[in-house]
Amino acid sequence: MDELPLVAWLDDRGPLLVYARAVRRSVPAGPGYRLGTIVGGAVEWVASDPRRYGVVEQVVAATLPTSEPGLSWPMGWPLNFGTPGSSGALVVVNAGDAESHPVVEFRGPVTTPALTNISTGDVLEYDIPLAAGDVLTVDTRAGTVLLNRGASRLYSATKRSVPEQTFTLAPGVTNFAFRAGPDSEPTATATVRYRPAYW
Repeated sequence: MDELPLVAWLDDRGPLLVYARAVRRSVPAGPGYRLGTIVGGAVEWVASDPRRYGVVEQVVAATLPTSEPGLSWPMGWPLNFGTPGSSGALVVVNAGDAESHPVVEFRGPVTTPALTNISTGDVLEYDIPLAAGDVLTVDTRAGTVLLNRGASRLYSATKRSVPEQTFTLAPGVTNFAFRAGPDSEPTATATVRYRPAYW
């Protein structure tokens, strides 16, 4: 039986999420059972992951780096520096006290998409072209790499890429850089989905 999301409120941190499965239950079938009123019941849950997670999923996204147009000549007042470019940077905040496994999504058009943890140097990089509308989903907890939520593309990991299950978010702030091959479009994106993790 697969583990299912279970939200429990155990301490002053409020409700937190675990993935667990029910292994035993005791439900007394007294007079209130037919009315849906059960007193003194118990359910035993088992979770393979001991961490608890924030209930709300956090999402951070970035496009590939693009240059800024800069000042236009002749200059007028006020100065117009043009539309800001993109740096390809992502800032992720794990507010918990345990490492968390993110889900990373690369969206095309892009070639050889890569996400680098600036602090550790760990990289997720895949030698694969993604057309517009294609999504490469990397689940670092499950260790899977799926193209359009279908076929596995785990084999496309480059030599620079670390094993997916080792790519985690430490507690606190983590800075990432999104980069790609030369034939990529500036509209390509990298999205990091995660939940703060707690012991």
